[in-house]
Amino acid sequence: MALSKKHFEQFASRINAERLNALSIIIEGPVTQAEQDGRLAALENLANDLCVDFGAANPNFDRHRFLIACGF
Repeated sequence: MALSKKHFEQFASRINAERLNALSIIIEGPVTQAEQDGRLAALENLANDLCVDFGAANPNFDRHRFLIACGF
């Protein structure tokens, strides 16, 4: 099964939701700025890694559009 625009949108939506969660008050308790920055950096790294895989799987994949949808 090939990855489609719908799949890319679902991944981006999930990453963006996690990014927004990292920016908001964390339920588990207060976090330091360094912890928050680390979470955001990990999500951005994940999004960039997925861009490589998605681009290889679908020649129509738009890296810039995906990263914007992820919130980066």
